[in-house]
Amino acid sequence: MTFARFPLMLTVLAAACSGSSTTPTPPPPPPPAAVATVTVAPGTTTLAIGATVPLTATLRDAAGNPLTGRTVTWSSSAQAVATVSTSGVVTAVSAGGPGTITATSEGKSGSAQVTVSPPAVASVEVTPTTGTINVAATVSLTATPRATGGAALTGRTVVWSSTNEAIATVSQAGVVTGVSGGSSTIRATVDGIIGTAAITVNALPTVAAVSAGYYHTCALKSDGAAFCWGDNANGQLGDGTTTERLIPTPVAGGHTFKQISVGLQYTCGIDSNDVLRCWGVGNKGVLGNGSTANRSVPTPVTPPGEVMVAVSLALTEELGCALSVTGKVYCWGEDPTAEINGSTSVLVPTLLPAPAPPGTMIAIGADFGCGLTAAGAAYCWGKNAAGNLGNGNTNRNPIPTEILGNHVFTSVGTRSSTSCGLKANGQIWCWGDNSNGQIGDGSTSQRTTAVQVNGVSDFTKLAPGTTSTCGIRANGTAWCWGKNNTSALGDGTTTSRTSPVAVAGGRTFSSIAIGGDHACAIASDGLYCWGTNSEGVLGDGTKTTSPVPKKVLQRQPLRA
Repeated sequence: MTFARFPLMLTVLAAACSGSSTTPTPPPPPPPAAVATVTVAPGTTTLAIGATVPLTATLRDAAGNPLTGRTVTWSSSAQAVATVSTSGVVTAVSAGGPGTITATSEGKSGSAQVTVSPPAVASVEVTPTTGTINVAATVSLTATPRATGGAALTGRTVVWSSTNEAIATVSQAGVVTGVSGGSSTIRATVDGIIGTAAITVNALPTVAAVSAGYYHTCALKSDGAAFCWGDNANGQLGDGTTTERLIPTPVAGGHTFKQISVGLQYTCGIDSNDVLRCWGVGNKGVLGNGSTANRSVPTPVTPPGEVMVAVSLALTEELGCALSVTGKVYCWGEDPTAEINGSTSVLVPTLLPAPAPPGTMIAIGADFGCGLTAAGAAYCWGKNAAGNLGNGNTNRNPIPTEILGNHVFTSVGTRSSTSCGLKANGQIWCWGDNSNGQIGDGSTSQRTTAVQVNGVSDFTKLAPGTTSTCGIRANGTAWCWGKNNTSALGDGTTTSRTSPVAVAGGRTFSSIAIGGDHACAIASDGLYCWGTNSEGVLGDGTKTTSPVPKKVLQRQPLRA
């Protein structure tokens, strides 16, 4: 056997084997699963301005299997509110929303809602922080909410309130209105945070006094300012004109007064410097300045050498008198009886020719006068036709003489031919003319000595007029009696009364005055007048007579 043939055989065998078998090609991999859904988490979120939050997009195939390695594109529907980065990080830009943040992959999208909350209010700044206003005046406040760090915030709701609405009120626009004197804190509340302003309201000067005449009326406020209204033909309103005024008008000159008294067509007052001033008609020297010329502004009376502490004017004559600090009585003007001031016409204040006892009060009527001593004794002098001197007869008496009856009064008053005195026990006693029942004793009989007013014995204030009389009782109600054809009694009728009747309305008053045919009284909420109004003396802006109290209008507030 020859071994040389083996290589060839092996070669043939290998070749035979090679031709009989081949290796198969593997199949291509399946295509990747398509994105069927995109879910963004968290689905909703709220951010503060400047804050960020990362969002996650989860991709799934139709079988719900999560997919990875896919490209995701992010977008924001409200980039002014919130932006989103390519990696899904949301940044809050400004308050608003919700905005939609969308993640898109292979045409499929998912979204989340993002809301950007406004920054928290850290403080509320109110400007101005303090303020002072008068009653009925206003001031506008502004509230600025601020974030931590002091940045001003907008778009917030401000709720305004006052801690004392009896002092000041505030509208929801921040307008503060003064109501009465005092202090109140004004609050501006924003999201529970409070800012404040301190507001002081200047109290209106109260009505301190009122004096009523036939054709005009005047009042003093507690700060001494004088106001007058009604007929002004002779300048008796003191405003520098002769123009009729239907509501209170300031007396010119800037003076402040301690006392004021209204006469027939003239007015006098004692100013805060103790200067006696008069204005209006000058006939018979009734202005006391040495002239008979009219004056439409307050004009000093020729000083008699003493300080005057009280002044009283006649309602039916052109006559005035004043009481000095030493209790002496000086008179000027008309005196046809030559018994009050010693002459038929006196142009400057003149001491009574028959000295009166030192007095604390005087009241001037129709050609006569009465005074009150410190001990409460009432004395009168002058004409006595109606028994108005209270001395038991009707004879003239130029010498100041105490009235009969040993009465002790706290005040006396007269405006015409009837005189009255008020006692400490609340009784009112009157004497003189009673033709209209103004004495109040239930009759119309003339009385030459003092008689007590019927039915009421708790008076605290007294106000005689020309044909009627009024008083204020302890409970503050006003009662009147006498002639009422002009509704001067204020009881809602025109029926005359010989005994006291209540003024209608039930108001309480602190002071009262009677003129010729009207009356005025000071109440807690202002000044009221009633009666005839042909000259605008009621101060209500009309010329309509009123049988019940009507409030005096307030161009310059006259509050009580």
